[in-house]
Amino acid sequence: MRQYAKPSLASSRRAPESPGHTPDSEARYRGLLEAAPDAMVVVNPQGEIVLLNVQAENRFGYPRDELIGQRITNIIPAGFAERLIADGLRSPEAASAQQIGTGIELSARRKDGSEFPIEIMLSPLASADGVLVTAAIRDISVRKAAADELLRTEARYRGLLEAAPDAMVVVNPDGVIVLLNVQAEKQFGYPRDELIGQRVTNIIPEGFAERLVADGLRSPEAALAQQIGTGIELSARRKDGSEFPIEIMLSPLESPEGILVTAAIRDISLRRESMDRLHASEQTAIESADAMSAFLATMSHEIRTPLNGVLGMAQAMARGEMSPLQRERLDVIQTAGKSLLALLNDLLDLSKIQAGKIELEDGAVDAQDLADGALAFKALVEDKDVCFRVILSPSGEGCWRVDPKRVRQILHNLVSNAVKFTERGSVVVEIGHDGANLTMQVKDTGIGIARDRLPHVYDRFVQADTSMTRRYGGSGLGLAICRDLVTLMDGTIAVDSTLGVGTTFTVNLPSAPAECAKPAEPDADLVLDPSAATGAGGLRVLAAEDNPMNQLVLKTLLGEVGIEIVMVDNGEEAVAAWRAAPWDLVLMDIQMPVMDGVSAIRLMREIEDREHRPRTPVIALTANAMAHHRTEYLAAGMDAVVAKPISLTLLLQAMDEAITSEAVEESAPASHAAR
Repeated sequence: MRQYAKPSLASSRRAPESPGHTPDSEARYRGLLEAAPDAMVVVNPQGEIVLLNVQAENRFGYPRDELIGQRITNIIPAGFAERLIADGLRSPEAASAQQIGTGIELSARRKDGSEFPIEIMLSPLASADGVLVTAAIRDISVRKAAADELLRTEARYRGLLEAAPDAMVVVNPDGVIVLLNVQAEKQFGYPRDELIGQRVTNIIPEGFAERLVADGLRSPEAALAQQIGTGIELSARRKDGSEFPIEIMLSPLESPEGILVTAAIRDISLRRESMDRLHASEQTAIESADAMSAFLATMSHEIRTPLNGVLGMAQAMARGEMSPLQRERLDVIQTAGKSLLALLNDLLDLSKIQAGKIELEDGAVDAQDLADGALAFKALVEDKDVCFRVILSPSGEGCWRVDPKRVRQILHNLVSNAVKFTERGSVVVEIGHDGANLTMQVKDTGIGIARDRLPHVYDRFVQADTSMTRRYGGSGLGLAICRDLVTLMDGTIAVDSTLGVGTTFTVNLPSAPAECAKPAEPDADLVLDPSAATGAGGLRVLAAEDNPMNQLVLKTLLGEVGIEIVMVDNGEEAVAAWRAAPWDLVLMDIQMPVMDGVSAIRLMREIEDREHRPRTPVIALTANAMAHHRTEYLAAGMDAVVAKPISLTLLLQAMDEAITSEAVEESAPASHAAR
């Protein structure tokens, strides 16, 4: 408790007649005293107040006449008052502008007894009565409160700094570390006192350290939460010299010394290791998918080649006369071959879906064509007690913008399943449009699916019951492929089934109305007529095929419709034969020795352009059935692609379209020249 003397008005003394040497100087001095912004008190050597200004009255709450003649200890603690007088009475040279109260808590007391912090500036004043002491007393309550709040804020900040999970480092504008937390000590391996006062370049590479300070010292609005180290490799250095990856978050910090930079430094070693492992896993997955795709493509080619022989010769035999027993045996061969081909196609589709390599065609499908395609399955229930119906509702009539190939594949898979699992009752296919979606529903009265098996109906290689595989066959891929294709097309597929009652599949595919493509109607004389293509007046067809079995199949199939072909063994021979004579059509295998089919067609198209030769239609015959293969062959210059095993119907259709298209082009040279 500070000791103040109790004021006694009775002990008031007269103020000195003149604090200066002349009335003019005294008046000037009093004027300056009154104009001062601080409380001004003049004290004689005995510690008595002899003069004060209006600010002193206001500051201490006394009228002027109550303080004049009173001891200074009435308003300033006794110990400090004596020091005030002693310091102020020193020689002007030694005591000029003497300040006390700096670094210690100095308080003054008002008339009402309340205390407040002050700062005092002392200076000696020569007067007629001797040397007096002038005290400029400044109320520092606001500054003291601000300083106290700053101390509290700093304490809170230090607490937050220590509680932070990341290393926290505070840097001044010169790049010197002024503060850090325990996490920074642990992360960098330095004791705190070894880092305080050191440059931040000791722990962060110089280029980034300068950027850290420059970014952090921008205005708080521009620099708040500035992040560097994202997307680039930023390393920090420990005391032992080892480096580790970091991420830095910067924010400005206002302090009495100016704006500092707070850097939150996060060790991202574990994250980087996880990312590296993830990248390696992704790369392995990509390589595995590519390897699987390559394997399936190779196996597809190798399986399709012998299948081409089996199914090709079966087609040729089916056109001839045979006994009922022979016909039955041939049907077995064809059915088995087609089943194997269907399984192969399913595996290829599954592989492409899993690898994300299926590209949807931006085309249109005619709902009537869909209905006709579904109706073809009616032949499969002729020997069963099953009513098969296809309903095309008025809302679904017309063409719809959706991948036609994949829509047919989905519908055919669903109808095939319905026919397979229905022995009696009905199979009803309904096609329509609800204004936003092409809708397809396949409803059967077949064996149905148990409720507990419904969640697994789209699983790959899984059927509702293992006994079904033995009884009905199938790979269990059809519905999985349907689900994946529908998802790829942003549609939905739903199933409702009761065991022993039947199953209903409903598919909705987003689709907008589209223009129905009208097939061209070329001159009838230009249409391929296999029955008339015989003798010297027939088509001149060149075929390049290296496999003797495939050569025999091709000759046999086309021979059945009266088309004789000239066969060569590779692409080089094909180009030579093509240049030596005119041809109506070239059939080109792809994988051949000496020169493959793609190289051959590119060379042929180059020669046609260079020598201004008429364009010869060329059809690729290939066991490479992947979609990207077809795109590659068409881009190289092929007019069409027919996959092996060769279907005579599809081959004749492709030949007809290629020859017709070329003939139509040649019949209108004027229109070409005008373009």
